[in-house]
Amino acid sequence: MFTGTIKTEFLDDGKWKLLENITYKTDFSFVDKKRKSLLYSDYVGVIINIPKGFLTDFASTPKFLHSFFPPTDLDYILSAILHDYLYFSNYFTRLESDIIFLQAMKLQGCPWWKRKAVFNGVRIGGWKAWQKHSDALLKGGRILGEIKFL
Repeated sequence: MFTGTIKTEFLDDGKWKLLENITYKTDFSFVDKKRKSLLYSDYVGVIINIPKGFLTDFASTPKFLHSFFPPTDLDYILSAILHDYLYFSNYFTRLESDIIFLQAMKLQGCPWWKRKAVFNGVRIGGWKAWQKHSDALLKGGRILGEIKFL
């Protein structure tokens, strides 16, 4: 479940800056048995606070797919911000981040066919963004929000 509203400011570099915090709270009951072992099995859920000031590009969809999957699609816009934050923070593995993203899209009411397509897209193409954020995190200087395990 998401709390907070999407209030952003467009920046010259094509990114959007959050003007308010967004919180995502979930349990891990959504995870099918095949994927359950991929998440922190000792925990029953997580609360993720995305801080005001975080920069996002919403969904990093290739331009040729924008007519089908626009970056600001209301079916998954909050989930896309969450996914950007999960990649940025590196609190979870890439696969865990993608699974949390998939579940968030479901909770947000995104149709199953769109969830599948977007999830498969991040599994195929997300490695580049993941590597960029992993490299930047090693350099330090990041201000991260808070994640609590339940």
